[in-house]
Amino acid sequence: MAHSYHGAFHIWKYSDKTATWSPCVTVGGHFSEVVDCAWEPQGQFLYTCSADQTTRIHASWKDKDKELTWHEIARPQVHGHDLSCLALISRYQFASGAEEKVIRTFEAPSNFVENFRRICKIEQDEEGDVILAKNQIAPKGASVPSLGLSNKAVYGDDNIEDTIPMAKNPYPEESHFVATTLDEPPTEETLLQNTLWPETQKLYGHGYEVYSLAASPDRKFLASACKSTKPEYAAVLIWDVSNWQLLQKLMSHTLTVVQLQFSPDSQSLLSVSRDRRWSLFAKNEEEKFELVATTDKKTGIHTRIIWTCAWTHDSKYFATGSRDGKVVTWTRRIGKEKTSVLGECESVGDLLVFKNDSVTAVAFAPDFVGGKYLKAIGFESGTIRLYLGDQEVLSLSQSEAHHLTVKRLAFRPIFGASGCPEDRNILQLASCSSDTSVKIFDIYLNKLH
Repeated sequence: MAHSYHGAFHIWKYSDKTATWSPCVTVGGHFSEVVDCAWEPQGQFLYTCSADQTTRIHASWKDKDKELTWHEIARPQVHGHDLSCLALISRYQFASGAEEKVIRTFEAPSNFVENFRRICKIEQDEEGDVILAKNQIAPKGASVPSLGLSNKAVYGDDNIEDTIPMAKNPYPEESHFVATTLDEPPTEETLLQNTLWPETQKLYGHGYEVYSLAASPDRKFLASACKSTKPEYAAVLIWDVSNWQLLQKLMSHTLTVVQLQFSPDSQSLLSVSRDRRWSLFAKNEEEKFELVATTDKKTGIHTRIIWTCAWTHDSKYFATGSRDGKVVTWTRRIGKEKTSVLGECESVGDLLVFKNDSVTAVAFAPDFVGGKYLKAIGFESGTIRLYLGDQEVLSLSQSEAHHLTVKRLAFRPIFGASGCPEDRNILQLASCSSDTSVKIFDIYLNKLH
């Protein structure tokens, strides 16, 4: 067993028959702060991005003994800047933002689709069928040219020299993409050079480093925001996914928008910011987003930066969490008299206040659990708490969860464990943290009390 300079494990097994050492499947992961994570819509794999300048994909795999374990199965982006956010446009398409002004979008090559199906034993995959149906038109993989930051598509088995421009990086200076056939999770060498995804688009529009992204569930819109100290740079940009044209600039905040979240019905967009305010934008009859509610010093409840926000599965409620340890649930009542900047919105339920900790992540379950909303809350200390309605039902300590800030929480969009049949009694929760780890918890819903 060996451990590389930047955290990768290598294991080799000796064969008496051939008198050779063969690489084996091992664990993998990020070696710096993990800043964002997102499940693909069917919950079969998890995207993560990190300050280690990589985006990675993790999935469950059953070995020959039928034991289910999680492994890194692809590294679609190896960048030259620390990544800050990602957004899933569809199962095989995502956008990422880093310490640069450009948003980059990626699409899976056919070689990834083929290997993912074999490794995870996937039978039904309509989006994958579309990619494979393109045959020679679709790229097999990608490589990064010398002194470049963009993943260039590789067609067939073209060997293109690849220099990955990362400072302080022990990756080989030259490598070649070769289409590989995998029946088990790839080794570190394969992940480095043969699992990149082609970059399909660059989006220019921000004046400073991109900080937050969100994609609408109906796959029509991408929202983005950048670091800002002035109102003119704090605008939320709305992009048309079909042609990547800039549709709107939504003005409301005065400082950096730290998280964006579309409602599950794609009709509303929620933003939270360093200016201690949240803003709600809703679609009008012309399919344009307009500001319908926001907060100010009188109505805000939060007195420090609002780090996080999340929608319930039915788009009826949303929650906001802040550095002052408060979690507030809000709703929009159509037809309510507009007496303040809150418009038709109002806070509902009990205010959750955690006096000695900052709230940094919030997520809601994909459906009701026992007729109630299940909510996960992550903290700066690294702990995670689960609430069913207004009642706390589970608390994960630093030894079970994380020992540094929880950056993002995401429930699997489908009940049951990944790689297993659907089970309404199990729900998986993914979390990522500044402690460099990504964790997936199996929550047994019938034991919550």
